Amino acid sequence: MERKCKKCGIEKEIQKFLKSKELKSGYRYTCLDCENKRCRLKRAKDPQKDNARIRELHRKRREEDPLYYSKRYLKYKITTKQAITKYEKKNRKIKNCHLKLGRAVKTGKIVKPNICSACDKINERIEAHHDDYDRPYEVRWLCKRCHQIADKWRKKRDECKAALQGLP
Repeated sequence: MERKCKKCGIEKEIQKFLKSKELKSGYRYTCLDCENKRCRLKRAKDPQKDNARIRELHRKRREEDPLYYSKRYLKYKITTKQAITKYEKKNRKIKNCHLKLGRAVKTGKIVKPNICSACDKINERIEAHHDDYDRPYEVRWLCKRCHQIADKWRKKRDECKAALQGLP
C-alpha cells in the first residue's frame, strides 16, 4: 500500500510513514524523511529548548517509575551477557586460546611487543592475531588496522576451504 507525502509530494510505501493512533489510517500525512528534516531544523533553531524538553521528559519518567532506567539497563545488561555467553559456547576453542595467551602474557612467558609486525607502527594498540587456534602461543602482533585486514583474509580463506571440500 502506498501513500503520498503532504510535504514532499512523493508516493512512498506506508511503512515509510510514522504511526499515529489519532488518525483513521493509522499513519501520519508526512513521511519519515520529511519528519526527520523538520525535527532537525527545530532542534537547530533552539537546542537549549529541545534539551530542556528532553530533561523534563526524563524527570517525569523517573517520577512515574523510579526504576524505569535501572530496568532498561538491566534488560540491556542481561541480553548482552546472554549474547556473549552464546558466542563463547559456540566458539569455545577460540575463547580458550585467548585465555591461554592472556595468561602467558600476564605471567611473562610471552612478551607483548609495542610494534606492529606487519606495518611497523610503534606505540599503537597492538593485538594478538592467531592464524591457527590449535596453537594458542603462535601469534602475530598486529595493530588494530592490520588485525582487521588479517581477519578478513582468514574468513575468505576459510570460505574457500569450505567450498573446495564440497566439490566431488
